[in-house]
Amino acid sequence: DTPGLIAAPRIPKGRPGGGAAVAQQRALKASAKEAERLVVEKMKCEDYIILCVEDTNDWKHGSTREIVQKADPDLSRTVIVNTKFDT
Repeated sequence: DTPGLIAAPRIPKGRPGGGAAVAQQRALKASAKEAERLVVEKMKCEDYIILCVEDTNDWKHGSTREIVQKADPDLSRTVIVNTKFDT
């Protein structure tokens, strides 16, 4: 996930300019959903092998595999790589 592409950043409540911040957050969420939809649609092609790279720092809250399983439920075309990303 490119930061903010799939997992849209949260804007803290009570931030100055609240109405604009809420509108911005809604727009980011809508863009993130559309990006996810496009990626999943592309991955559904049965001729493709999917490379799923996951950060092992956060096994419990990882969303990468869930997104891949929308296109390849039994992970038969998916190679999963668990790694620790540099910070």
